[in-house]
Amino acid sequence: TTCTWTPFGSPIPLLTLNRDHTLCPAPGGPLSPWSAPPHCPAPSNAALGGELPTDCVFTHASFRGGEGLSLITTPELAASVAGFLDDAAVPSWLRDHPSRAAEPRRRPYVVKDLPGRGKGVVARQGFRKHEAVMVGFPVLFARLDFVNSAHFGESQIRRMFQRAVNQLSAEKKTEILALSRSTGGADLIRDVMKTNGFAIDIGGVQHMTLFTEGSRVNHACRPNTFWRYSNRHMAMEVVALRDIQPGEEITHACK
Repeated sequence: TTCTWTPFGSPIPLLTLNRDHTLCPAPGGPLSPWSAPPHCPAPSNAALGGELPTDCVFTHASFRGGEGLSLITTPELAASVAGFLDDAAVPSWLRDHPSRAAEPRRRPYVVKDLPGRGKGVVARQGFRKHEAVMVGFPVLFARLDFVNSAHFGESQIRRMFQRAVNQLSAEKKTEILALSRSTGGADLIRDVMKTNGFAIDIGGVQHMTLFTEGSRVNHACRPNTFWRYSNRHMAMEVVALRDIQPGEEITHACK
């Protein structure tokens, strides 16, 4: 699933395959679907020994109408999701859900400050049981073993997270950095991920995943929604557990 030439320090996913599945792009050729060359630094603590991780930063800037997506994962796992990046493959009921409206005032909920709870999501309209309240697409994946890796030093992990976010649009970067943080320290993006991220498998490997709008949904002991994720469409739905009334806060169970 990877090409063997390594201009970035690690194999990159196959971009175009011939019938024998052996064709790789020429060095310096098109990088589709990635909008920037994969960044694959050698682990700074390689002297620790053992199997070295091969995580790289991959970005697809045009993902889901230009919202963008960055992944910090292995080339093999990045290759496994490349076929799901095409917006045309997303069904209209996900792509055109009212929560996807460009203007926030047209969405069926409002994100607002709530006393004692920080930001939260409040319904503008009623929702029936099992109706989708919100549809969101990920902006950032990070392989969990990378996040906790001893082979990559703290400063190296921080720089890779920064690169992943900096390769997204300025608007999306602002949204990410505006999310809640809880662990403190200088690594703001990893703090955001640990505070707001969801665990999602890619190829059977667990990744921390960030959804900017969905991260505004607060936890509750008696939630009124649940989350449903589609690997095929790379879409997260927030679905009503029961009927929800206008003016009611949207909540979900603790992760």
